[in-house]
Amino acid sequence: MELEIEYELSDWIEFQSHLEKTIFREPRRWWDSWWVNMIVWFLVAFVFFGFFQSDSNFSWETAGIVAFVLIFYFALMVLNGVKAKRACQPISGGAFLTKHKFVISDDGIKTKGAAYEANHKWDIVQRVEKTDRAIYLFIDSIHALIFPLSKVSSIESLEALIKKNVTKPS
Repeated sequence: MELEIEYELSDWIEFQSHLEKTIFREPRRWWDSWWVNMIVWFLVAFVFFGFFQSDSNFSWETAGIVAFVLIFYFALMVLNGVKAKRACQPISGGAFLTKHKFVISDDGIKTKGAAYEANHKWDIVQRVEKTDRAIYLFIDSIHALIFPLSKVSSIESLEALIKKNVTKPS
């Protein structure tokens, strides 16, 4: 089976949002829970106020300054996350936003782009994930071969080849 896919920025954005959803779906330990974090921070605040506010006077000015600094740092953290995500976007004319040719067979997947060629054996596929817009063949934790369903001529043939050759559970 041969496919020629020209990726667009919307394909990358869809893949990134899928990654963000699946990363947070992974099983976590009990201390990673939002509730545990809230209770721990409540206890820290309670001890802090109990220790530093031993007299009955409460300084709203100090509380306002501390709240402003904490909100400021939180806003910086959120903005840095947005900047980092934007910095990782593929550039026009780069390796991702070009035409890619995939030759998919029982031997593996051969990919060819404007400046690269790669041969992938089926053993390298770690997991397969299908969404309503694409099929992702993960060859590492966050590196995947992306097949947007709107750009695949025969989705059933692709799914049959994947099902036949991928032995790892999805």
